[in-house]
Amino acid sequence: MIEQHMAEVATNANSQIQSSFPKAGVNVSYQDYQRGLFSSQVRIILKPDAAAAAAGTSALKTGDEISFIETIDHGPFPAAQLKKFNLIPSMASVHSELENTATLKALFDVTKGKSLVTADTRVSYNGDSSSAINFIPVDYDKNNSKLQFGGADINVAVDKELTKMKLDAKSDSIAITSQNQFGQQEKVTLNGFSLDSDTNQGASKVGIGDQNLTIKQVAVNVDGKDAASLDNFKLVSKFSEEGSNIKGQQDYTIDALKIQNSDFGSGKLTVKIDKLDAAALKAFSDSYNQQSQQLLSQAGDIDPAVYQQQATELLAANLPLLLKGNPSISIDPLSWKTAKVKVLSPFN
Repeated sequence: MIEQHMAEVATNANSQIQSSFPKAGVNVSYQDYQRGLFSSQVRIILKPDAAAAAAGTSALKTGDEISFIETIDHGPFPAAQLKKFNLIPSMASVHSELENTATLKALFDVTKGKSLVTADTRVSYNGDSSSAINFIPVDYDKNNSKLQFGGADINVAVDKELTKMKLDAKSDSIAITSQNQFGQQEKVTLNGFSLDSDTNQGASKVGIGDQNLTIKQVAVNVDGKDAASLDNFKLVSKFSEEGSNIKGQQDYTIDALKIQNSDFGSGKLTVKIDKLDAAALKAFSDSYNQQSQQLLSQAGDIDPAVYQQQATELLAANLPLLLKGNPSISIDPLSWKTAKVKVLSPFN
């Protein structure tokens, strides 16, 4: 039964990759399945599609291999779940971690031989699964650039068909230090990131549902001096499907914007969207994602200013797809408040 589920996982994963990232040029498979009485092991492998790799369009190069080592505790009461006092019968409990392959050697050097990400997944008998995913802290310094990542925890539950998903993610901090175009040391710090999401795939295979994003602070420091900060950024997003159309709204709030320690106030913004053609949205998303992936693969070979210009042109070129059906977009309200002034404006 577990072997059958592994085949289903690989099939579903490849189907999702083909649907969401058709130009990625990669395939998921499993190898070296070793079944034991109470537990088993298997390798889940991500490899480039041979034709895509030969054409240079795959996200991975020929010979590249990203693999996960999966340790499977058998049901109905997997040992890993019993250790957590979880007595709900399940088909299996799976512990996953990255394998140190030649493709990932540089990453494992950064993490000092540890897997950057591990996951513990409970697989129910109906094929639904829930996972607790952990990213370890990383401190990396090279060529005047530095990454300080405090780690992250993600909990995600998905149905068998991968059409419904609940997710919550949290990370305390991430800081990136690099030299800007003026030769100054610029440090961007993000503190208190959290995201929760409850989404499902609509009739047109477009994701709809509710999402909440919070960032406690984004701070920019240049040569040791505070340049700017954004406090308590929040985004609340709610979208639903009505027939062949998508409708919903996004609410943005900022508690404080400071530039060189001077208070520039707080703001709120609500964007409402109605009569957005679901098929047009999917066509826009598919086209834009495919082309942006191709552009991203060339990012290291072109000037940053040229890359930004091409990214802007790419978005503009695909916008007509999104505007099919004449959707309505309104901004109401847009407000900005300082100690002395309050601005309130509607836009349609």
